[in-house]
Amino acid sequence: MYGYLQKVKGVKKPTKQFKGGSVSIQASYKNGADNLWQSIPADARKGFKLVEITDNTILLQLKQIADKK
Repeated sequence: MYGYLQKVKGVKKPTKQFKGGSVSIQASYKNGADNLWQSIPADARKGFKLVEITDNTILLQLKQIADKK
């Protein structure tokens, strides 16, 4: 996902952190979280379950993990 975010026009300075078994990616995008999510190719999105989306946040879960619950 990080690699795709780096390629989206308008995304500024994405950074990633790994903590407590989770990866956090932070980026600045002027058009909102929903538009950013739609800018990611469908092939890249299909590996993730969209848990929550707000004006400024996207929360994802790997589908493999989501399917096991």
